[in-house]
Amino acid sequence: MLNPNLTASQLEQLVNRILASYQMTAEEQRFLMFTLLAKENLSPADCTLINRVYEGLKKGLVRVTD
Repeated sequence: MLNPNLTASQLEQLVNRILASYQMTAEEQRFLMFTLLAKENLSPADCTLINRVYEGLKKGLVRVTD
């Protein structure tokens, strides 16, 4: 299970790994959605990182795997 209290650099590492591999797990997708919707302690830079992943999903560049 992903830690809900990721630091900004851990979030950046997660997003970079997802964008580099063009895939993410369903758990990672749920985690990012929860994080984005909660918006607690989420900086504009963190929102931008998460939105990059969702843009990749919308464009078909990132796929969700199990």
